[in-house]
Amino acid sequence: MARPCSPGILSDHGRRHMKKLLLTMLLMATTAALAGGDGAPLVEKARDLQRAETVLADYRVTIVRPDWQREIVLHVQEDRQTRRYVAELSAPRKLKGTQFLKADDKLWMYMPRLQRRVGISPTMMREPWMGSDLTNQDLLQADAAVDGYTHDITGSEQVGGHTIHTIRSEPRADAAVVWGHLEQRIRADGVPLRVDYYDRDGTLTRRITFTEPRDFDGRTLPSRWRITPMPESGSHTEVQVENLRFDVPLTEGAFVQLRKGGRKHDS
Repeated sequence: MARPCSPGILSDHGRRHMKKLLLTMLLMATTAALAGGDGAPLVEKARDLQRAETVLADYRVTIVRPDWQREIVLHVQEDRQTRRYVAELSAPRKLKGTQFLKADDKLWMYMPRLQRRVGISPTMMREPWMGSDLTNQDLLQADAAVDGYTHDITGSEQVGGHTIHTIRSEPRADAAVVWGHLEQRIRADGVPLRVDYYDRDGTLTRRITFTEPRDFDGRTLPSRWRITPMPESGSHTEVQVENLRFDVPLTEGAFVQLRKGGRKHDS
């Protein structure tokens, strides 16, 4: 009868098998411990990867519909210290120079051809931004998906060498948010992968997927976003992040239309 091998005389194959088994058990234990845990630090980490005192960004937005397609190119400057934000369009040509301006909790659109600044009212927050699958609220309340919800880790898995956490985000009782709940998938290093948006009835109505991570000014972030209305119907919006720079000086001239204020067309 063969004698059991002691740990000291395991074969190379046996040691490799034992090591793999121990790693699997450790991963299962870690996943079990994380499930039901607080996901807020991870959600905040994902947000903080994209934040700085100042941000310069260039985006190419492609709106795809079954019977037409449109491309928008814009340059964004954000100053967190003064809570100001300006996004200026350079394409399409007929909208060149159009700006979206944010200060505190207000949003405006400035049209250079008419030399007119128009306030975007609270009732328009859910309206599509420039006909895309983004909304005006996405521009105004970028932090709402973090601060307006509680976040619980519901599962974790290993994919492609990364630990990926699934997080369910429920609205806080006192938060003025529009979604019933969110389901997010975020890598352990804070890189977002997907956000599913559910309405108050629990129906999935929008999905954002984040792909093609690359280095932006020393930070790893997705360079492509796809916003898809659900259920899928052939319509979606692609956002290509072409450039991101953090903590760089901004010129006061970027916010000139915010400084003017008080125009008769403001609302």
